[in-house]
Amino acid sequence: MCFSFTVLMASNLSGLGLLFEFTFDVPLAAGIVAVVVYVTIYTMLGGLLSVAWTDVLQITIVMTGVISGFIGTLVLHYDETVAGLDHTFTMKHWSSVEDGALVVWAQIAALAIGDVVALDFMERVFASSSPKTAQVSCWIASIIVGFGGLCISFMGLAATQFTPLTQKVQQYFSDMFDSR
Repeated sequence: MCFSFTVLMASNLSGLGLLFEFTFDVPLAAGIVAVVVYVTIYTMLGGLLSVAWTDVLQITIVMTGVISGFIGTLVLHYDETVAGLDHTFTMKHWSSVEDGALVVWAQIAALAIGDVVALDFMERVFASSSPKTAQVSCWIASIIVGFGGLCISFMGLAATQFTPLTQKVQQYFSDMFDSR
């Protein structure tokens, strides 16, 4: 469990650090340190209860945005998105070492191993009044997460059709998948 949690935290922190690097043009290590400091201070100031209540507010905002974005993408860009799938989606980055398959599978493995602890799953189980309640809440959560993942994936596909990548993001992906 400690190993899984360590992998989960490393994956989350490196992802957030990379987001910081792209957004604020700071080095990756500085972005990771900034995220750690912010989360630590935020949690210490309000404790677990404030984190739980802000999670409720955040998930409400996120789900509203995801569902609205998904519906908007379906209504406005469905045809173009589906037409673009032929040359957007390719398996070469999953199957060819030369095209970066090792990086892709390493990222998937890190997320899979890290999610063994599944903090949200544990919270539902520990907070349940009975085993049946825990089971039902986990099934409901899996349906919601699956639906959210499909919505976000479709919007991501649409974004590849309409949003040009910045030079920095293009260079990052070029470097990541170019193993020659």
